[in-house]
Amino acid sequence: MRNWKIIFEIPSSHSFVDRSLILRKFTPPAMKQFRLKEGDIGRALADVAENFRFPTFTDNIKHVIETGEILEKEIQATDRRWYQMNILPYITRTDQLNNGVIITFIDITSRVEDLAEQEKLVAEHELLLDTIAHDIKTPLTSLGLNIEMMKRLPEHGMVRFPQLVGNLEQSLLKMKSVVNELIDSR
Repeated sequence: MRNWKIIFEIPSSHSFVDRSLILRKFTPPAMKQFRLKEGDIGRALADVAENFRFPTFTDNIKHVIETGEILEKEIQATDRRWYQMNILPYITRTDQLNNGVIITFIDITSRVEDLAEQEKLVAEHELLLDTIAHDIKTPLTSLGLNIEMMKRLPEHGMVRFPQLVGNLEQSLLKMKSVVNELIDSR
């Protein structure tokens, strides 16, 4: 019997920016995604910041360098794709100093789209439940009123009994209709 290992590849890109905000390294996906070229290595981030298309990108990097805190943010690029941006401090082992940041961008577009679809389905479900509750409430109210009227009928008022039974029957038929429509719609 063979052991099969399934590996899920998450589309992502990585970059390294040093403490002086100089672009030091990036992966091929980052090169493609942000239109970077080999000649951009060693350039100031300000010179290539327009490639990243995020207005607070440089400020976010400075914040992580200053505080050492990890920053995670969902962002949408101009191509309408969504990314999980992670900016992590790069701590050197020898002196334990924050020497820059590692930046990752993970494509989460499908997850965001799935979430939006789920929210839409939940809203439709809630609307359906409200409609069903409303459609059943009216005949239930009618049933209750007719039962109360039947309880109060004096013995000599039995003339109205067939009419009240007819009303009960109509309410019951309406509720059955709502339930059958619900079953049919599934």
